[in-house]
Amino acid sequence: MGGAIFLGTYDNGLLSTMNVGAHWTQTGASNTSVLSLVVDFQDILYSGSSNGIYLSRDHGNSWFPFALRGTSVPVFCISASGAIFAPFSDSTLYRSTNGGKNWVPTSMGAFNLNSLVADPNGDIFAVEGRSGVFRSTDDGGSWINVFSVPIWPPFMGPVVCSPLGILYVLYANALFRSTDHGTTWQGILEAEQGLAGPLGADSKGNVYASGEINGAVYFSADTGSHWKIENSGLSRSTINGFAFNARGRVFASSDSGVLYHDEDSLLWHPVNDGLTILQTTCITVDSAGYVYAGTQGSGVFRSILPTVLSVHERANVIPSTSYLDRNYPNPFNPTTRIQYNLASRGYVEIDVYNILGQFVRDLVQEWKNPGRYFVDFNAAGLASGMYIYRLRFSGETGSFTRTKTMIVLK
Repeated sequence: MGGAIFLGTYDNGLLSTMNVGAHWTQTGASNTSVLSLVVDFQDILYSGSSNGIYLSRDHGNSWFPFALRGTSVPVFCISASGAIFAPFSDSTLYRSTNGGKNWVPTSMGAFNLNSLVADPNGDIFAVEGRSGVFRSTDDGGSWINVFSVPIWPPFMGPVVCSPLGILYVLYANALFRSTDHGTTWQGILEAEQGLAGPLGADSKGNVYASGEINGAVYFSADTGSHWKIENSGLSRSTINGFAFNARGRVFASSDSGVLYHDEDSLLWHPVNDGLTILQTTCITVDSAGYVYAGTQGSGVFRSILPTVLSVHERANVIPSTSYLDRNYPNPFNPTTRIQYNLASRGYVEIDVYNILGQFVRDLVQEWKNPGRYFVDFNAAGLASGMYIYRLRFSGETGSFTRTKTMIVLK
């Protein structure tokens, strides 16, 4: 199996679907309130619930009680070393280094702990809502406050870390960013409609922040330097979480179900056919493209259809629209694959440029029939950094140009 969607609920257990949101069937993990979902570095799925942490090693097909039985676990994280961090009822953050069998208290208080995250360097970040952001560089052995909160306004959080190592945190109805592992912070967004809390950031520099009023979603394509609102199709839905698959496609959990953002049409589309309860509370994605989410009332759901496909050139498949897709994988070293669809016959040019706009390489220069295509790009000999690839099409139905970015990471 490859690339499925999973959703979690409060009372009715685990459901799975065969076609991205339709024909859901119940498979297990019943009578639990799903509060948080985490995928570790080995693609093991963990579900924080009102009755402890559950674990699945087979993409959600089967679940087992893992740790903290009888304890509510709204937030937790797993470090690069495999250590598990979770707040206990005594307002202290605990750590387990042996798979949840034994727990020891850390020096981090957790009275208002609302988020935990591990960055690519192995540092752990915790947000205590009334004190600020704390960082541990020794796997939870010690903590320092890297972003303090004054008495008023009284609350901060949550914090997220992108695959690029950039941190984002909400504070006083504004969004702050750190590019140096939490040492310094810069305000990057003050939303007129307020910010509700859920944040998401991918490996391409895309950042999403949920607005507080009327279902607004703020979007940045440059790690948070510039922003716009993309809420077409949301119908005032309240977003509760964001997740990205390996192609950079974004999914959102909301109070009206699971949503998918089409970056060509800039519309949010629901993928809810067959869901019995639409209150989705949390969402995550593993490296295979499986998407998991939790809901209020029915456990954890999963879609078994791929969200990341291995694409081969097939001219006999006629797409309804023409578009340039995200490259995969991304970041990459040294090769990646670029997919594009053509709804009509035309002349296609695909070029690569560096971030300064300087030409790097031709990838395609030929006539193409309608169909679905891919081209591989080898960045051997190129420096690490962001590059731009551009598709120019001129054909029977008109002309268009599309551009996207990719990251060489050596």
